[in-house]
Amino acid sequence: MILSRATWLARPTRDAGGTIANVTRLTLLMGLSIAWPSSGAAQEGCVLGDRGRNDTFIQTLPGIGTVTYIGGAYFSCAGGVEIFADSAVAYQQRGMSELLGSVRYVEAERELRAARAQYFTNEGRLQAQGDVTVVDRENGSSIRDGDLVYLLQTDFRDVSEMTVTIGSDGVRPTVVLTPLPDTTRVDSIGAPLPPDTVAQEPYTVTADEIYLRGSGYFTASRNVVIERDSLVAFADSAEYDQDAEGLNLVDDARVVGTGYELTGRFITLTNPGGDASEVRALREARLVGADVLLTAARIVVLLRDGDLDRLVATTIVAAEGEPDSLDLQRPEALVEDFVLTADSLMVSAPGERLQRVVASGTARSVSTARDSLNTAVLPEVARTDWLEGDTVVIRFVGSPPLPPMRAPGDSAVIANGPAVAMADSGLMPVADSMVMPVADSVLLPVADSVFMPVADSMVMPVTTDSMLTAAPDVTQFLAEPDPADDSDVEEIIARGRARSLYRLPPNDSTYRAGTHPPAVHYVVGQEIRIRLESGGVEGMQVTGQTRGVHMEPLRRSPVADSARIMIPDSAAAGDTTAVRDTAAIPDTGWVNESDAHPGSEGRMDEEPGRSQQPNRNDDGGAIRLDKEHPWIRR
Repeated sequence: MILSRATWLARPTRDAGGTIANVTRLTLLMGLSIAWPSSGAAQEGCVLGDRGRNDTFIQTLPGIGTVTYIGGAYFSCAGGVEIFADSAVAYQQRGMSELLGSVRYVEAERELRAARAQYFTNEGRLQAQGDVTVVDRENGSSIRDGDLVYLLQTDFRDVSEMTVTIGSDGVRPTVVLTPLPDTTRVDSIGAPLPPDTVAQEPYTVTADEIYLRGSGYFTASRNVVIERDSLVAFADSAEYDQDAEGLNLVDDARVVGTGYELTGRFITLTNPGGDASEVRALREARLVGADVLLTAARIVVLLRDGDLDRLVATTIVAAEGEPDSLDLQRPEALVEDFVLTADSLMVSAPGERLQRVVASGTARSVSTARDSLNTAVLPEVARTDWLEGDTVVIRFVGSPPLPPMRAPGDSAVIANGPAVAMADSGLMPVADSMVMPVADSVLLPVADSVFMPVADSMVMPVTTDSMLTAAPDVTQFLAEPDPADDSDVEEIIARGRARSLYRLPPNDSTYRAGTHPPAVHYVVGQEIRIRLESGGVEGMQVTGQTRGVHMEPLRRSPVADSARIMIPDSAAAGDTTAVRDTAAIPDTGWVNESDAHPGSEGRMDEEPGRSQQPNRNDDGGAIRLDKEHPWIRR
C-alpha cells in the first residue's frame, strides 16, 4: 500500500521569517508514504485528523528547500489507514519524510510500530528502527526487533520486499511467517481440490539478517535458527520457497526433530509440516537417533505426520565430471552392536520404532563388541566378528519376517540350542561322517578376497557364546532410548555371496580371554541367517553351496623347532592346499552343541575315500605371515 502526495489540513503557521502564513487550508506535498505487503492500491490522500495536536510549522532552508514540521501528528488516510507519531518532518525537495517517536501505522488487519521511521518517495522505500514490530492479525505473521527496510509494491516493483537486520541495540530480528493455505491441491486424477482450510504451522526465524519477498519466500543469513512445530533447524544461511515446497539450509546445517538429529553441509526440507515430508542432508551427512548412528554422503529422512518413518543413505552420483571425495563417502550405520557399511542403507522405523535395516551393495556388518577375545597374534581379519554379502539385513523383534532363499538340497542349519533349532525347521542332526576334512595348514578364502591360514578344523560349530553380544558405549552419540521401546535384534541375514566369521572361546579349560587366542568359525553360502535371542546366537542357517571351517588354536605345549612349518612371505592360495569344491556340507543338518569343538587332538580325521583337490574358484591374494599365527604349527 503506497500513501503518496499527502494532502493535509493545517492550522495557520509561521513562515521562515517568523511571520504567520495567512493560510487556513494548506496542501503539503510532503512525499509521505507508508506501505504494506498485501496492499497494492495507492492511498491518494492523508489528512490531519482530530486525534492529534497537529502543530504545524513550515520553514524554507537554503540548499534544503521547504521543510514542514508537525507535532503530535495523526493522519487519517484513504482505505481506513491511520498513522500516529510524536512528530513528523517532511523534506519536500528530497522526497523524504521522517516519523519520530511512538510511530504506528495501522490498517484493518496489520500494524507496524517503531521508535522512528523514514520514507523515500522516489524509491518507494520505508525504513524503521527501534523496537520494531510488525503484526499481521489476519494470518498471525509477525516481525520483531531489528532494523527494517521495506521496498513497497509500486508501478516499477511488482512484489513488495522487506529486509530486517540486527538493530543498533544489537538485538537480532525474529520473523514468524505463516504459510498461506494451499490452493493448488488436486485429486488423484488431477482435478482441483478446495483450498486447505487447516491452519498451517508457522516458521519462527531468527537470524542476523532476514529477507522476505511477497508472502511465500524468505532467506535468512548468519547464525540462522528456524523453528516449526517439533522441528528446529540451524544453518549459516537458509532459503524458503512456498511454491517449491522447500526449505534449504546451507553450511553447518542441522535439523533436530522428534527422536533424531541430522547434520550436513546442505539440508533440504520438502513439504515440511505436511502429512508426508522429507529431510535430505548432503555431504558429510550424519544422523543421530535413539537406536541408530548413520553417516553417508547423502541421508534422506522420510517423515509421516512429523514422525520419523524411514531413513535412506547413499553416495552422491555426480551429474558430470569427476565426483568429489565427499560425494563418495559410503554409508555406515551403528545399530546396537553392529556397524554396517554398504553402497546404500535403508532403515525402516514406522512410528519411530526400528523394524529393519537393509544394507545393499557389497554389504558388511562388523562387531567389535568382543574385543576382549583379541590377542596380539590375531591377524587383522580375525579381530572382529563379521558377516557380509551382496545384501545384509538386520531384523528387529516384532517386524515381519524376511522369506528365506530356497535352494532345495543345498542348505545346512546349525544351532547351539538343537531342540529349539530343530523345532523351528524340522531338520535332523548331521552325522560325524558329514564333517569336512581340512589339512593341518590350509588357506581358505575369507573377507575382502584375502586368505586366512587354518588348521585342525571341523565344520561350523556354534557355542553358547553370542557372536555379537556386548553393546559398545554409544551414549555420547545417541539420544536416551525410550525404556518402553523393545528394539532388540531378532535376526541378521546376509544374501548373495554370503560369508561370516566370528570368534569364540576354544575347547580348552586353560583358556583365558585376551591372553590366549580364541577359536575362529568361518562359513560361506548364498544366504546366512543368524537368529538371536537375549543377545545370544540361537541358531544359524546357511543356504546354497555351503562351505565352512572351525579353527581351534593349537595347544600351548612347547613344539620342537624341527616341527615348525616355515611359511614364506609369498604364501598364497596354492591349489594343492585349498579346500576342494566337492567338500561341501551335505544338504541339511544340525550340529549339536556337544559337537561344537574337535576332539582332544584338535581335529577330525579325514572321511574315508576323500582327498583334497584344487579349488579353482578361490580368488584374491593372501595374508602375509610375518609373525606367529595361532592356528598354524611353527
